[in-house]
Amino acid sequence: MKHTNISQYIRENKNEFKQHILNRKTEKELSKIYGCSNATIIAMKKELKLQSKDLFKENKFNHKSDITHCKSCGRKSKKNTCSKCVQKRTNIAKKELLVARAGGKCVKCGYKECIAALDFHHIDPTTKDINLNTNLNIDIKLKEIEKCILLCCRCHRELHWQETLDFVQSNRYAIEKTKERLFPSH
Repeated sequence: MKHTNISQYIRENKNEFKQHILNRKTEKELSKIYGCSNATIIAMKKELKLQSKDLFKENKFNHKSDITHCKSCGRKSKKNTCSKCVQKRTNIAKKELLVARAGGKCVKCGYKECIAALDFHHIDPTTKDINLNTNLNIDIKLKEIEKCILLCCRCHRELHWQETLDFVQSNRYAIEKTKERLFPSH
């Protein structure tokens, strides 16, 4: 393709130029198509804000036929279910299994309405091998919950608060001295 002012031609046919870039044509290939130098192609991509990295960030799919939407959340996706929704479903399924294996309710008050409000408390913190919130194999997590009791979030916080109160009582003198040092006028 020969044109007297190739830059003007590319400006007038920006969509065609953009489509070549979306089809992953290299500068060398574009320079052959438009009959100009690589430098002209690079300058036009910059002028028209059509650098590949920017285009593929905003338009992750090369062809409109690749675009679909996740049936759960509506995000653009190459599949009917996006990876975030798959991960969320997996995490919920794992939590439901772990909670069921641990008795299904708070051992202190019997709460069982919302699994998100149920926590695993290590009876002996020194035996804790893993954090149950990490994305690990379910068998590893099942072994870890054998060292735990199931508590609702409120009972769990109260249990840890009691540990804090015990610490405060056994360290009262040091805490008072620290307060005097940090807040002398109060």
